[in-house]
Amino acid sequence: MSNLPIESRAVAARRSSAIGVCLTSGVIAAYAGVLVSRGRFLSDDLWGLHEFLFCILIVMWFVADSRARGRFSPSFDHGWFVLLVLPLYALYHLIATRRRRGVAIGIGMIGLFILPVIAQVLVYLAR
Repeated sequence: MSNLPIESRAVAARRSSAIGVCLTSGVIAAYAGVLVSRGRFLSDDLWGLHEFLFCILIVMWFVADSRARGRFSPSFDHGWFVLLVLPLYALYHLIATRRRRGVAIGIGMIGLFILPVIAQVLVYLAR
């Protein structure tokens, strides 16, 4: 992978982080559904781990997307900057680069973040 141009590596990193965030949210949602079906709920530690992994993978996606699109990085450590101001940067980046499609992607990201909660509610209502 090191012989690829930076744009190709950025596209591969963007794809990998998107797959990672989908898999992480899906696995946690499935586990949360199983727990609720047995009368238990997701622990705070596991929910915190999900939040942490989700944020890190989303930041990786934003940094890789900026590189793939050839956009200027506003600071020396772009990833740390994005992590600090994630909600504001996400809104800015998605609307600036994709307009309406960016709003849909943002709604999808929020949906992936709350997927475990949705799974818990649906399983609870189905019992």
